[in-house]
Amino acid sequence: MSSEEYQALLSAETAEAAKDPFEGYTFVKQLGVGLTGSVYKCWKPNLSKAGVQDKEKPYVAVAVKIMDKAQILDINETEHVTRESSIMKAVCRHPFIITMSESFQTPSALCIVMEYAAVKDLFFMIHELGALSLFQTRAYFVQVVLALDHVHHKGFVYRDLKPENLLVRDDGYLRLTDFGFAKALKPGERAYTVCGTPDYLSPEALRHHGCNRAADFWAVGILLFEMMAGYPPFYGQTHSDLYRRITEGKHRTFPNTMSPHAQDLIRQLLRQEEGERIGMGAGGIQAIRSHPFFKGFSWSAVLEQRVDMTLPSKIEPDADLGPEDITEPCEVPCLTELYNLTDEEQKLFEGF
Repeated sequence: MSSEEYQALLSAETAEAAKDPFEGYTFVKQLGVGLTGSVYKCWKPNLSKAGVQDKEKPYVAVAVKIMDKAQILDINETEHVTRESSIMKAVCRHPFIITMSESFQTPSALCIVMEYAAVKDLFFMIHELGALSLFQTRAYFVQVVLALDHVHHKGFVYRDLKPENLLVRDDGYLRLTDFGFAKALKPGERAYTVCGTPDYLSPEALRHHGCNRAADFWAVGILLFEMMAGYPPFYGQTHSDLYRRITEGKHRTFPNTMSPHAQDLIRQLLRQEEGERIGMGAGGIQAIRSHPFFKGFSWSAVLEQRVDMTLPSKIEPDADLGPEDITEPCEVPCLTELYNLTDEEQKLFEGF
């Protein structure tokens, strides 16, 4: 290769590296805030594999998680965030798990582009509706268990189940999202970092005994109670009081509206001994599927999305305004501010 050809190749590579990965994107609004960054609704160009923009549908709505590298370094969360994209790539091919289309980084941020769920999350639905109907509860519960079973079979424990991490699409079906606390575990291994939402923490995690997929089944039991009652089963004036009640198994009294079968399933999920929880036996989630709570209810129909999940009229989808209707795009500070990260600091993000 001649020196002229080498310089031309080098210039092309430099130009490609300098290209703005968000060229053509319109940031609409902030959807949520976390420790290391935020999630935004965006409109992005709808391009074919050849890079040609679709004429009939030129833009598509996406959710973009943008994590500030400086913040990540400040709280020493590099390992967590760099593995999140790889875990999402491994598990996202499932009907009830959020789809990730791509991940990349800029000099100041880590970015994950995902499908956009156009309604709300399950927390919003419970807040608006109170206790969900029996049909809604069973349908959502099935979707969550199937999603977690897929995550477990891929070799991961999720560790952050809560209504806020269950997004509701406009077709009424759920998508499990946010894999920031997920971790790969080999058979017999345990995860010892205590993480997740206080109301959903398992007793073994609070006792610092470490946890495995049984902690996810515990959280499923908490979720089932909350969907049927409108509030979580454990309550305390302080975190210490809450944690004491969890480790002692002193949950709230079951509402009178909760059937004996529902109560039994919750009790089996909230066993203090993790090995005794339903779903942890040799048959896996088959024990949950065959529980009397689901008599006459088809798990297969839910998995194949043949069940009508039409949302209640008071739960309205997000206004689907196109990019041409956005007069003041949302600003993303960590994409515009310049950070002087060292080469050594940038290398910490190479696995993303």
